[in-house]
Amino acid sequence: MFRVEKARLALGALCISLWSGVVTPLRAADYPRDRSAREMIRKAIEEVYLKTQFDEAERILLGTIDACEYKCRLSTLARAYMYTGIVRGSGKLDQERAFEAFVGALKMDPGVELDALLATEETLATWERARASRPKAKSAPPEPPEPTEPSEPSEPPAASSSEREECPPGLPACVAEGDRCEDSVECKDGLSCSKLAGARFKTCNEALRCDDDAECGSGQCDRGVCEQPNSSGSPSGPVNWVGLHGAYDFAWLPETHGVCSVESDAAGDYACFVGDQPYTRDSSSTGSSATIYGGFAPATARVLLSLDRAFGVHWLAGLRAGFAFGRSNREFLPIHAELRGRYLFGESWLQPFASLGLGIAQVDTRMPVTVRDSAGDTEPTAAEAHAAFGRFFGSGGAGVLIAPSDNVRLDLSLSVAALFPAFGVALEPSAGVAVGL
Repeated sequence: MFRVEKARLALGALCISLWSGVVTPLRAADYPRDRSAREMIRKAIEEVYLKTQFDEAERILLGTIDACEYKCRLSTLARAYMYTGIVRGSGKLDQERAFEAFVGALKMDPGVELDALLATEETLATWERARASRPKAKSAPPEPPEPTEPSEPSEPPAASSSEREECPPGLPACVAEGDRCEDSVECKDGLSCSKLAGARFKTCNEALRCDDDAECGSGQCDRGVCEQPNSSGSPSGPVNWVGLHGAYDFAWLPETHGVCSVESDAAGDYACFVGDQPYTRDSSSTGSSATIYGGFAPATARVLLSLDRAFGVHWLAGLRAGFAFGRSNREFLPIHAELRGRYLFGESWLQPFASLGLGIAQVDTRMPVTVRDSAGDTEPTAAEAHAAFGRFFGSGGAGVLIAPSDNVRLDLSLSVAALFPAFGVALEPSAGVAVGL
């Protein structure tokens, strides 16, 4: 990263030096980005750097340089490089990279001055070292003076067509009203990045004037303007969610021989029924017993209520509870109670997640089997082999949340549960809807 940054700075400075005699006269005619770039530099320092957000300040300054490279005066770009050096030297304590930024600033505009109020003693020394390293060069053609704004204009001047064109991507202070944003530093003058009622994303809107934090709802009053708190690390929507879900279990049955035999009944693995009556086999029977060939078998259906709470942007934890409808004539536990946690990926309307759960539940299933009571039996008996697993379980799974609005989520998931002490494995797809409180 150090070498890439050094090469980028050196290449930019070299291009400026080689083309200054050709590009500078052309640049004098029109500078559509200058005002936005100067405002962005101011915000990067006053609103970001002074809050000790050094990485973000450097990102904004370098983004301005990239977006404005051939549409701004060299003096404006030199200021951006100069403040980049201050951020690196005084903020991030990286004097070598600060030296590179200062060299780039001086090559663009030898007359650029260091903002000594923001420079530490080490950064001042680095600035002097950068000045001393510059070879004497022929003076470049002078740039036209920067336009001065009237102190009390009676009416704002009409913007030229070049000033009205869309700002390049990544250039702060250029996002128009109603367009999507992440932070107020991206918005044009007089606009603030906020989330309107019913909106799913933050946009640049007219700033709400204030005198104290009480007037800003969940935001805070900063220099007379309501600012929304940065959403990173805190949920952007409701904190509590109540949901209704339906689920269906598929139990994994291993290949088993000797089902519905006397030995099978004694072991308790399967219980066989004919209709609603238990099927019993005489010990003197000579016919073959039934076989289950294995695979997933339809099992239990569930209706569940859920209560989840958001802990930050990515974590949800809560409880699901409800009733299960068994498919077995054996003794059945209809209660479902589950503690679960989920990690959400991303912050958009479509959020995949991974989940873990632990709770109380029983999964029952039945499989049709054919039993012959004797070796010569020409009319075998049609029966059902019933199996039960549980009553405790641990599960893991994945799914997706689909948010058609801020307060409604569709919840689709697929989990795999291991049940014990009667060991079994079950696959459970579920679907539901949750409402934010």
